Amino acid sequence: MPVSHNKYLATAAALLAAAFTCGLSQPARADDDAAMKKLQGTWVVTSAVYDGMPLNSAKGAKFKFTGDKVEMSINGKNAPFHVKIDTSAKPHHIDFVLTEDAEEKMPPLLAVFQFAGEKLKLVISGNEVSESINDEGEKVRTVTAGKRPTALDSKQGMLTTLERVKE
Repeated sequence: MPVSHNKYLATAAALLAAAFTCGLSQPARADDDAAMKKLQGTWVVTSAVYDGMPLNSAKGAKFKFTGDKVEMSINGKNAPFHVKIDTSAKPHHIDFVLTEDAEEKMPPLLAVFQFAGEKLKLVISGNEVSESINDEGEKVRTVTAGKRPTALDSKQGMLTTLERVKE
C-alpha cells in the first residue's frame, strides 16, 4: 500500500509541477507574441553608436521582419535571420540566427531590445573573430558568439536606433 501511495503522490506532484510551469510560461509567450507582432514590417537604422563613437556607415540599413524572420540589408548585402525573443528578460532578449540558406555561416548575434514609442532600440553584440595557422600552414578563421549585452549601452555592443518605415 505505501508503494502505490508514494507512486500516486509522485505522479500528482509531477502533474502539478507541469501545470504550474505551463501556467507560468503563458504570460511570457503572450508578451513574446505581442512584441513579435510589434516588430513586423520594415525598420530603418537612423543612428548607430559603438563604444561612444557614431557609426555612420550603419545609417540607412534596413531590418524587414516577417513572421519569425528578419532580413537585414546594409550596403546592398542581405542577410536572412531567424528571430527568437524573450520578453521575460530585462532588458528583453533578441537573438538573430542565420537561416539555413544564408551564404555565410556564423554564430547567433545576441542582442537586447526595447521599444521607445515608434522607435526600436537594439544593442547587438559583435561576434569574436580569431585567426590562426593550421598544421598545413593555412590561415583559419574562427567565429564565436559574443556575450549578450545586459543594458542598452554602446559600451556593450552596437547601440542602434531604428524607426518604422511607413508602408
